[in-house]
Amino acid sequence: MKNQTIILLICITIAGIIVIFQWYKSLEKHFSLKKIFNLRKELKKIKMKKFKQEDISEDGIYICWAVFYMAFTYTLLGGGIKILILILSTYTVSIAIALSPLGEALLRIINGVRKLETKKEKIYLIPIFEEVYRQAKETYPSLNKNIRIHIIDSMTINACAIGYKTVAVTKGAVETLSEEELQGFIAHELGHIYNGDTKATMLTTIGNGIFAIYVIIFQIFLTALEIGSILEKSGIVFFLITIIKLIINIFLMIFMYLGQVIISINSRNNELMADEFAYSIGYGDELVEGLYLLQDMTISSNANLYEKMKASHPHIAKRIGRLERIIDGKMKRTFYLVGNI
Repeated sequence: MKNQTIILLICITIAGIIVIFQWYKSLEKHFSLKKIFNLRKELKKIKMKKFKQEDISEDGIYICWAVFYMAFTYTLLGGGIKILILILSTYTVSIAIALSPLGEALLRIINGVRKLETKKEKIYLIPIFEEVYRQAKETYPSLNKNIRIHIIDSMTINACAIGYKTVAVTKGAVETLSEEELQGFIAHELGHIYNGDTKATMLTTIGNGIFAIYVIIFQIFLTALEIGSILEKSGIVFFLITIIKLIINIFLMIFMYLGQVIISINSRNNELMADEFAYSIGYGDELVEGLYLLQDMTISSNANLYEKMKASHPHIAKRIGRLERIIDGKMKRTFYLVGNI
């Protein structure tokens, strides 16, 4: 038990170091090194004291959640150096694949994303995308290079960003939205890439997948013990195993639900930040018009509190109202510095 506590503290310390490093990188991304050392004066000059706060909070949330995943899995499998090495190596290899071009390609396949194939698709979508992408790079030079537009063969009105270089729109969006509204949606998705939301999504997917595999292995182990106790007619052992399974299942249910709620809250925050990104590169009005159309075509549902807490997106009306207040100058932007420093 003492060794497990020490290892858990080491994991938390490592996570803290990574968070601090990510915070430093976020500063470096938006300021020159010289400005970092003179940050207070710089912030006073631009009359705004908030800067991409999600670079601190979001990375911290996902990193800490990954540490909890690993710590809980370590405890679940009984601890020990061999278990620790197994968990760390599994997570390291999986995350390395997820954050590589291979991982992005796999996610494109899973989500049904394909390259533009027909002349009609290329002639229509590429100029629309390139105009938004050029404006985004002018405003935020650190935006990833070689981002490409893709398409999803679905008639729902939607768009998504994957990995570092993929933006995709559905056929439904292409057929329904105007060019300007489509540009608003694309600007929003570029915001997700710039903010690192797509990276966080990949890490979360990998973390959930690996954790689920380890839980299944542990459940199979307990079931085997349960069957063994029945065959040996050991009622006490069977009772103890049943109680252990019940406690673990209850804990897992609470653990996974809280995790989903935390991630969903952060995801809704990410959507608002991506909306602000679209506004900051000049496509706020276009995005608002697209959201109005989406709102008109979406069947409203009376979601209960449980569903609202797990929702990955804010209510469309909230997003529209927030953007309109920003556009009208009635509300200051929260997440981006004024101007291109």
